[in-house]
Amino acid sequence: MESEDERVLEESRIDHMHDTLVNAHVFEGWPELRLFEHEEHEARRTLLSYRSAYAGESFPEIRPSDCSVKDNVALCRLRRFFAVMEGFHKGCLDLTGRHLHRYQSISKRYADFSNEFRALVRDHGNKVVRYVDNYGEDEAGQAHREELEIRPIEAYEAFLTKWECAHTYTPLELLDVIERADSSIRQHPEPIIQKLCLTQLPPEIMHNVMLILSQDKFDRYKSKPRRLGATCRMLWSIAQNYMYTSTRLQVAYTIEHMAIVNKMEVNGQKGRFLAKLLFQMQGRLIDELQTLLNRPDACRRIRFLNIDDNWTHLARFMGPITIEEHERPGMIQKQQTVATLLPHVLSLATNVREISFGGWDISLAIMRALSSNRHLRKIDFTRCAINIGADPNPPYLPSVDTFEFCFPLDSNTWTVVSMFPNLRYLSYANLRSSVDTNIRNILVMPEPDVQARLNPFNTLEAIVLDRVWPADVEILTVWLQAARPSGLRLKRLRIVVHGGLFREEILELIDALSYAPLKSFILDGIQWADPTLLVRIAQKLPHLESLVLLYRDSERQMSRKYAVWPHPPWIYAQQLSNFPRLRHFGWNSKIESRYTPYTLPWIEDGYPELDDLVRFWKADIDADENDCEEGSRSIAKLLGAYCPSLQYVVFYSRKSYPYERQNDGGSSEFAFNVHLSLREEHYWLDPGPRIKSWYEQDP
Repeated sequence: MESEDERVLEESRIDHMHDTLVNAHVFEGWPELRLFEHEEHEARRTLLSYRSAYAGESFPEIRPSDCSVKDNVALCRLRRFFAVMEGFHKGCLDLTGRHLHRYQSISKRYADFSNEFRALVRDHGNKVVRYVDNYGEDEAGQAHREELEIRPIEAYEAFLTKWECAHTYTPLELLDVIERADSSIRQHPEPIIQKLCLTQLPPEIMHNVMLILSQDKFDRYKSKPRRLGATCRMLWSIAQNYMYTSTRLQVAYTIEHMAIVNKMEVNGQKGRFLAKLLFQMQGRLIDELQTLLNRPDACRRIRFLNIDDNWTHLARFMGPITIEEHERPGMIQKQQTVATLLPHVLSLATNVREISFGGWDISLAIMRALSSNRHLRKIDFTRCAINIGADPNPPYLPSVDTFEFCFPLDSNTWTVVSMFPNLRYLSYANLRSSVDTNIRNILVMPEPDVQARLNPFNTLEAIVLDRVWPADVEILTVWLQAARPSGLRLKRLRIVVHGGLFREEILELIDALSYAPLKSFILDGIQWADPTLLVRIAQKLPHLESLVLLYRDSERQMSRKYAVWPHPPWIYAQQLSNFPRLRHFGWNSKIESRYTPYTLPWIEDGYPELDDLVRFWKADIDADENDCEEGSRSIAKLLGAYCPSLQYVVFYSRKSYPYERQNDGGSSEFAFNVHLSLREEHYWLDPGPRIKSWYEQDP
């Protein structure tokens, strides 16, 4: 279905797709100006991936009942066809404009399309009523729906093929869409033709449009200003002020590449294909670096920079990359070229606020280039190798206040931490495959000699340690105790422990934290959950406002989930009265629903026989949900009654309950966690392995 002069656009798109077998960034730079164009691009990428995965095989036939990947492309064009026709009469349309020549073209096609389809329905259509089977009930109690049948079916298929329509639409749905479009035309009989073009607007408005496009938080790398600027020279000159604010430099693979590799059966063939792909991606990265070096103004506009190398990650799953001996000098030369150009680009990008490295070799030259940036606040290392060596005059980055790093941990990581004299937020996340024997004995905390010459706790305000071992917590406790004389500024601490901590380890950590003005404490992984634990926390941490405790059933439990705590919930609720400032409380206490009023009738009946198992299963599921819901609400009310300052309770993996306090200090009914604001509150309580929500809350 052609909603405009799509033949002309298709020619340009085909030229753009010539290199898709190796470089599959098919529609990333194509301007999305028309309705449903973003959905069409995603459908075409899926179609390309599908064809790449099944290269050399017969492509499946598209049947009228299939909602296939190929049909999705036609569906987007069909939806755009009707939306454009209605948009001309309603006065709202996409960025291509409501021009007279465009309306004349589409209105003629719409008239031909609708008249031909109505003639098809008149000659071959028949409305029938179909009943929906509802567990064997009689026909009077069954639901029914109307359908439009066109016989023979070949007539309908010929119509769809002629107009290149999506087979997803049934005849009745297609008729309804045409009638809705006709209704809009009758309500607004005269088309509204656009008098001004986008480029005729004042520059101030165009800058405002680009600014709004660049502020989309889901468009991290500012593809929207780039695509709009690609339409003409004037918009391109305006878009350059906004399109470089977030930049990505990467040697990466795509889903299409992985689909191609998965179809290859010979490992040598995979290795050669990956090597060819790697050479091309390295060359592309060098070209991007050269472009930035030739554009110092673009470098100065960068605010968020991502530098990523996913090839080590790819080789881990796809096998080794086969590089011939005569190709190795060329690859080494490209790597050296990238290592030389990147520090120069970083030295020019003096306004970067956040920078992240993935799978990269961090050299001393990179750190020196970053030290020239006085606006840099956050650095993120993920799967990076730190090769800075010993330097008597290391660079310092006083503006950096947030440092996040992820496995593998390098021995030089804590040396990098010493380069941040004003560090406020520190986050470490281990691998999710925590059962991997290669990392079971790898500790996060530094050696004693490093601890002796490094004390970040006089500036650190928040620490996140995700998926660490109990020995790491013991080392952290000793480190905090040694840093106590110089003062602790720690306000927020989140620790996720493999297996869990026992009584002595927990109490020693709490004692070490007693000298810090801690306001938020998240301890995920405890093996000791006596009610006296809450008493000890309240005594040692009197300023606490947020507390999360997650109990582990056994040492084998690695992830957070519901667990039966050693004592009833009301015993723990009594201890919350010792917290004068606690506003948020989270735990994973499981509310037992096996023996509750909902299930007592089933117990009295001795439970149903096998022939009644399905009915009992449905009732048991409903009872479990009702019991857990009512039980959680009751416990939440009980916690609020003992702790007057409490505002929010989270039952992990289940429900969240905010309090609505009355003037007399009592608590009224609770609202379920159904609003976005409540989820954001939950995220603030527990930010996860990343620390972003915490440093965004602080000035």
